[in-house]
Amino acid sequence: MRFPNPLRTLAVGATVAAALLAANMVVNRDDSGSEASAAGAAPVAATASPTQASPTQAPPTPTPTAVPTPSPTIVEPLTIYTGPIKGSGLTAALEYENGQAAAYICDGAAKEFWLRGTAVDGVLTLDGDGVRLVAVYNGQRVVGAVSVDGRQWSFRAAPAPWPTWAPAAPSLGS
Repeated sequence: MRFPNPLRTLAVGATVAAALLAANMVVNRDDSGSEASAAGAAPVAATASPTQASPTQAPPTPTPTAVPTPSPTIVEPLTIYTGPIKGSGLTAALEYENGQAAAYICDGAAKEFWLRGTAVDGVLTLDGDGVRLVAVYNGQRVVGAVSVDGRQWSFRAAPAPWPTWAPAAPSLGS
């Protein structure tokens, strides 16, 4: 008898699942058959008793808790990226420095948007003119999405100087 393909796939899947279950049971088997369990040994942790101070001893002094020190400020150099926004006809120029970010997005004709936001822990989040840009960056490229008027497009940008087609880059402040 010849099995149809769906039944063969189901049989192979069930066989693989059974083999994985058996392997998991062997690796993680319960040690209930060990000598300690068979002898009825009591758990060691339950026999420990807290130490008590005698009336003549001073109570133990509490250990001071370490006060967290603020992490040093990470200085990021001014970094600029440019790249097309797929399927939208728009192009983005982005820059970030020391936690602040700015972007200029345009189509070269009628649409242009300025965005400002943050660059924190490898994530860019910028807003402005009804546009939102969210991306990740790693020093080699920026990859993310741009939302304009309820529509969303993806983009990739590479390091580059501030483009000549864009107005002067905004000052991010230091």
